[in-house]
Amino acid sequence: MPKCPNCQETIKENATLCPYCHIPIQESHVAPYATKSVDKEQVDKDDRRISNIQIIIAIALIFGSLTPWLKFTTIFGQITINGYEADGIFTMILGILLLLVSLSKKISSPIKGISFLFFGLFACYLTIPKVFTINQILKDTSADYVMGTLGFGLIIAIISSLFAIMAGIDTLISGIKQYK
Repeated sequence: MPKCPNCQETIKENATLCPYCHIPIQESHVAPYATKSVDKEQVDKDDRRISNIQIIIAIALIFGSLTPWLKFTTIFGQITINGYEADGIFTMILGILLLLVSLSKKISSPIKGISFLFFGLFACYLTIPKVFTINQILKDTSADYVMGTLGFGLIIAIISSLFAIMAGIDTLISGIKQYK
């Protein structure tokens, strides 16, 4: 009987997927004494690297949601609008979901990749238009006694949203490499 090239368990002659480790079996790999196996140490190292990056991105998105998105300075004082007072609450929820996905050991790499890609795109949809909205507000309220600036929280949220998309693509690519 042939053996799985990954886990070395005995499999059926015409198997396309190992019933034990769920790795796809290619025709050329099915042999009575298959010796090719996936370098599990390298796969684990890549998974840890990607997971650490995902955790940092999720925390940055949460942090960006909690910090100022807009600051107005008037003759009466400074007004700060934080992310959680606007759509930042949704980006914070997305950041928490991304953190949970990245910390989960039971979610496969392709699912993590899809999650980061989808949540990153959604966070970009929530944050990038805010820049144009805020710029329009600042232009409409520009006067000698009112000055406004874009808050660093919004910038952090946008950058971490873009990095979430890139991490999703990276995770998908590494997940596909694992199953080749």
